Amino acid sequence: MSNSKTFSFKKNNRRAFTLIELSIVLIIIGLLIVAITSGSSLIRNAKLRSITNEAKQYQVAVNSFFMKFDKYPGDFDESLGGDSVQGTGDDIIQWHTSGDINEGSNTWLQLIAAGILPTDIRSSMTTAEMMDATSRTLRPNTHFPPSAENSAGWIFNSRPDNNVTINYVQLVKSFTSQFEGGELDSPAIDGTAGGSLTATDAYSIDNKNDDGVRNSGDIREVFTITTGAGNDCDSADDVTATNNYDLDNQTADVCSLAFKVTIN
Repeated sequence: MSNSKTFSFKKNNRRAFTLIELSIVLIIIGLLIVAITSGSSLIRNAKLRSITNEAKQYQVAVNSFFMKFDKYPGDFDESLGGDSVQGTGDDIIQWHTSGDINEGSNTWLQLIAAGILPTDIRSSMTTAEMMDATSRTLRPNTHFPPSAENSAGWIFNSRPDNNVTINYVQLVKSFTSQFEGGELDSPAIDGTAGGSLTATDAYSIDNKNDDGVRNSGDIREVFTITTGAGNDCDSADDVTATNNYDLDNQTADVCSLAFKVTIN
């Protein structure tokens, strides 16, 4: 009997990728990366346009009110009915006046009472909460109307600039009710201090629609943030030191943009 072994050789059909096939795969991967990056950029730009459009909508609303009553909403010193109250009539929209009238919130109530903005702009907010400017923590959708972006919201306020007080609408997140000279001051909340935008996004909005300078023009960053180095919208971590946005800070929401309300 033969003890010889029989060996079976099977043809191996596996083969390596050719250089052409590898090139095609790399091209496809590159196209996917470009598509993803472009998609992220489109989403970001759409978000920034949405914020700008909201600010313009409220600027137009204030203009419409002024054309109708020759006074700023919130500050208007006559009764409009509804939940609105009379302001002081000094052409300055103050968040909180000596008469305990929160004109910043009253602006929304008077714009609604005048039929310029729809009632759903205030969603489920109560008048008592909106007018309570002394609340320890002020939050969007409770004390002021929310924005469609960034879990933030809009407030009306005023700020002195070269001996002239300017009214503006400002995008903020939650903040404490501390004020100094018409400017929100040191509103530290959860380490972000009320900021609603990264420095890069704030600069993008400012640069496309105004002068790109942090503390001048019709769009400016006005929060004084004092939670420590790296937590400021300003490149020097000192709001009085430079006009530049801290463009190295691209992740933290440390900027709060204010849009000047100009009567045309």
